[in-house]
Amino acid sequence: MLEDFMTPGETAARLSTTEGTLRWMRCKGKGPPFLKKGRFVLYRRDDVDEYAIGKERGAAENLDTRP
Repeated sequence: MLEDFMTPGETAARLSTTEGTLRWMRCKGKGPPFLKKGRFVLYRRDDVDEYAIGKERGAAENLDTRP
């Protein structure tokens, strides 16, 4: 069951960002969904993957494909 979750450090590495950026995103209501129990923050692996795929799609859609 715990293998289904990622720590902020693991999540930051997966998203090529920092833990500080993830903390900022949590405060602003952005980024992947997270769970918080007391002072512990965890991310579901599937949620992080979906978030990463969505960001990749968004970046690809913004590419200028005109010659």
